[in-house]
Amino acid sequence: YCTICTPSLFYSFRREKLNSGRMMGVLGIDETIRT
Repeated sequence: YCTICTPSLFYSFRREKLNSGRMMGVLGIDETIRT
């Protein structure tokens, strides 16, 4: 497995992490607003 050999896979993986992180952030903000 080589990220340099498959940059598209690497970027899609990074985007997945960013999206999941953003979702967690939104959920955290939602929790803060709700309380």
